[in-house]
Amino acid sequence: MQQLAEARLRAVDRLTLALIPTELLQPLLIGAFVLAVGRGRIGAEAAMACTVAASAVTLLASAQAFRQAAPAELFAGPVRHDSREWRRASIGLALFSTTMLVIGQVDVVVAGLAFGPEAAAGYAIASRISRFIPFGLTAVNLAFGPLAARLFHDGRTRELQRVVGWAAAGILLTTLPLGAGAIVFREPLLALFGPEFVEAGGVLVILAVGRLVNAACGPTATLLTMSGNHRDAASVALASALLDAVRSSC
Repeated sequence: MQQLAEARLRAVDRLTLALIPTELLQPLLIGAFVLAVGRGRIGAEAAMACTVAASAVTLLASAQAFRQAAPAELFAGPVRHDSREWRRASIGLALFSTTMLVIGQVDVVVAGLAFGPEAAAGYAIASRISRFIPFGLTAVNLAFGPLAARLFHDGRTRELQRVVGWAAAGILLTTLPLGAGAIVFREPLLALFGPEFVEAGGVLVILAVGRLVNAACGPTATLLTMSGNHRDAASVALASALLDAVRSSC
């Protein structure tokens, strides 16, 4: 629901406002609730309750922000639409989103099942660090999605091609230094979490290279979903999840 609220704000070109609730407000609320409940020392159940409470407040804040930012005609009355087309699109997009969530967790789970909790912990830390590498891809996708949808459905394919080229170049330029830094300084980065995690340096190198390759391909997933090819995006994501599970077990 929070992702939907964020997407609605992006759809009306309020990119910064869309990110404030999830990227700023929610982490601050979770930290405040944790300190208030247990002074920083609480169990898993209480931590989950604090997260749910913070998510609920964040969702309300996003909904209120959308009401203030959205054009008045959106609330003027019912909108006619093709329900069959909406259902067909929503199924593909739901499959794509769910598969991407699975990709974000399945590798750690498989590593734990195959090699034990200690190896899974090192892998999880390396995976977390590597997720900062495609920061440019995440940032560009936020602005690229609504723009790509408008250009594609208006038939402005040449302009869309130029935007894709600039987006891909920007993503690569911002990702290269982060990927190189993660590889070069892998041991100091992993040592921040404890000396026992330094052994995961090789894993971090492999993950960093994968993130770089992904960024070099540009905003392909967003371009597919925004141009009505969400089924293809879901198929690729599903295949990637299966390959990720096999890779983690090896």
